[in-house]
Amino acid sequence: MPVSVLLLDDDDVRTHLDAATAVQAVRAALLSAHHDDLLAPPRVRAPLDAGDLVVTAGHLRSRQLFGFRSYDTLVGAEQLVAVWSTAGGQ
Repeated sequence: MPVSVLLLDDDDVRTHLDAATAVQAVRAALLSAHHDDLLAPPRVRAPLDAGDLVVTAGHLRSRQLFGFRSYDTLVGAEQLVAVWSTAGGQ
């Protein structure tokens, strides 16, 4: 069965995410980590000429989600966030 992909750019995020929701999500993530529900090893850095390539990963067991974030520390850098379901791979 084909898996649909939801692709959001910065404008999509700005349109659909307000500050209060972002703060609530960060608080929930911190509490999940405190309760060993969010498994997130330390970030990995690979040196680049003028910055670093950084990768973070995690698994939120209660929501059956896992994923990673990859970005560089160069000026004007972009990032990639990918999230999947452990239940079905979507």
